[in-house]
Amino acid sequence: MCARKTSTAAKKKQILVSDEFYSDMSADGMIFAMIFRSPFPYGKIISVGLSADENFPDGYDFFTYKDIPGCKKIKTFDTEFPVFCDGNIRYKGEPIGILTGPDKKLLKELVEKIKITLDRSSISQKQEAFSNKYAKLTVSPYTGRPL
Repeated sequence: MCARKTSTAAKKKQILVSDEFYSDMSADGMIFAMIFRSPFPYGKIISVGLSADENFPDGYDFFTYKDIPGCKKIKTFDTEFPVFCDGNIRYKGEPIGILTGPDKKLLKELVEKIKITLDRSSISQKQEAFSNKYAKLTVSPYTGRPL
């Protein structure tokens, strides 16, 4: 467990009410961020990032669980969960990393260029385990035709 215990007194905080959302705020030199999420429901990540011949422009960075020192989990109420996927994708949409930089438009372009490579055998193992658990389910390769 990574979370620290806090006293009841420390948990009681004042709430600041504002008619301005954080997304409406701006400042000189502001850095924006976009979460890169898994497009796959499961698999083991071999690599994630731009293709080998590309680099992120100066001022733009991509961080994954490997870049977080120490505890890589956060706790909400009594549930602890990872900030980013640890290399084994558990669900579609799981956060893989965060892309940061000074221009929102370029961030959107860059996040679309991020490639994820999965270990093909991890996909087959998951399909087999899933179909074994549910005896009436058959998992077969996608043929491109609707059922």
